[in-house]
Amino acid sequence: MVSKTKSSNSIIQLIKSEDREPSTTIRNTIRHLINKVTSLEQASSILDECASAATNYHYTLSTLIQWKSTSDDNGQSLLFQKVLQTDVNDEVSLSILSLIMIYAVSEKRDVLPIADIRRACMIKDDQPLFEFVRNTELYRKFAKDRDAIYLGSTGLQDTVEVQLRTPNLLRVSSSNHHQAAFTAILTIPMFQMRMRGLNEVKLEFIAQGRMWCLTFRKAIHDPQSSKKKKSFSLWRRTRMNTESAADNWQIGLSLTDQSESTPVQATITFLPSTWSTVATALRGGLKDSQLKNKDEVEIELSTKPGERLVSEPHSAQSESRVKVVKGQTQGIYASLDSGILSSSGSIYIEEDGSLIVILEAILAMTVQPSKQKSVKKVQKTDEPIVDDDIASVCL
Repeated sequence: MVSKTKSSNSIIQLIKSEDREPSTTIRNTIRHLINKVTSLEQASSILDECASAATNYHYTLSTLIQWKSTSDDNGQSLLFQKVLQTDVNDEVSLSILSLIMIYAVSEKRDVLPIADIRRACMIKDDQPLFEFVRNTELYRKFAKDRDAIYLGSTGLQDTVEVQLRTPNLLRVSSSNHHQAAFTAILTIPMFQMRMRGLNEVKLEFIAQGRMWCLTFRKAIHDPQSSKKKKSFSLWRRTRMNTESAADNWQIGLSLTDQSESTPVQATITFLPSTWSTVATALRGGLKDSQLKNKDEVEIELSTKPGERLVSEPHSAQSESRVKVVKGQTQGIYASLDSGILSSSGSIYIEEDGSLIVILEAILAMTVQPSKQKSVKKVQKTDEPIVDDDIASVCL
């Protein structure tokens, strides 16, 4: 391991003094930085020296940062290791992560390893860190974030706050009392504008060690499909023989990034904008019984008995149909009544154009299918959904 004294010396001199590959010395220096250095100025100086040394020995620093070595790093890149080491409550730690991300794409042809970053955040079960990374300019650039055209110049960001909680014992079987549960409070700025411009809004978050995706989309139905009953997860991804249904919006819940499969019972709640401060109250531990309002909308998105929600494969966007295994589903969808969220002046849209969503989920089967409890009618749909040439993995 390189000492702090050595790290301030020329990396090239260090390479000459050691009987090993130059790339190994440079990577060891960066590894030391990741594990020990707590000063942004020192980290910047070390990375500058490493970049010069790499060039001198015909490497690029970005290649060494992204390199997955099976011999000394268990097949994980240095960037992956830095994400695991980052403390989201430490501004210097976050700044060093941002700096390493910049050096990881220092060459014109470099591509930021989005999958590595996402996987590290998921392994840490660290939603705040994922939100920080997801909202960086570099991540947005390489994730090809379509929402950037709307949010990029405003400074607004999607936010998700996740709270772990104990399952409601009255709603799960006695054998599932130990199962995990969580509440997520999602704030989606410029919601209607993004839906009208993109036909879809997706927001990802991490909870219980999984990458979840909440999707709002305008549904396009295949008129031929009404002759056959289809499951939610049988999606058509072409435009052939389709017709659009005006204001037919849908909401769905899915898993991505090879997340562990699970049964799930989720309830989505929309509150009138005058009641949206309830989201703040919820953070303070307000009980469910104190949140009821005659205009609130609740939507249930649950797997069927014996069924598990599974992660969509990364290659799904290139397939015309998603293969479905019995007992598995790759997405749970429900239709929204016309105008609930789409109409101008909707009581569920904040004055600043944001939509606040409260998602409560139990990762277990319910004792029995619960009844729909919303004042507004919400209809689950068995119709296949036709994609608008949009990748199935949220970005």
